Amino acid sequence: MKSNEAAVLIHASAVANGGVAFTLANTALGDTMLVTGLTLYMVRRLGKIYGVEDVAAKQIIGQCAAYYAGPYLTGKLLFWLPGVGNWANAATTVLLTETIGWTCVSLFSSGRKPEDLSDDEWSDILKTAKKKAEEEQQKNKILLQKMTSEEKKEIKTIAKKLKDESIPDEEKEKLLESLKAFYKDIKNR
Repeated sequence: MKSNEAAVLIHASAVANGGVAFTLANTALGDTMLVTGLTLYMVRRLGKIYGVEDVAAKQIIGQCAAYYAGPYLTGKLLFWLPGVGNWANAATTVLLTETIGWTCVSLFSSGRKPEDLSDDEWSDILKTAKKKAEEEQQKNKILLQKMTSEEKKEIKTIAKKLKDESIPDEEKEKLLESLKAFYKDIKNR
């Protein structure tokens, strides 16, 4: 049950981040703050699913970003290419979000703490997470293509709200449920 709930959360977050990245691709790093806010929330929420109280979300995201800095920055640079940029930015963002999500599942389900891992252990976890994320990549590309511009705007609005640290957890849970509903609706088309 935990793995199913985690998968929906990861996919919904990845598709939402991809939608934001697609929409804001030509604004240099304009999507980064929204994407990071939603990703931090995803990591913390995955921790709750697996009963991890003290989630080192920034450390996990930092490790993933450092490990995949090359491909991520390449996707960011491609956004200037007409007709390619938005899709490159979205695809790169989706893959990174999925990788971060599956990294969390690996850590949290095994009870391992990020600060206790050696560089080699991090490398192994990240390689496994990236492989899982790549398996899911095609599904996410199809979902991104199914999204309407209105849905992308709505997801962007949800992402902005989830980024706001002052919003109570109860409100964040409602926003997360909205995000999951978007994901399921788009998936079922």
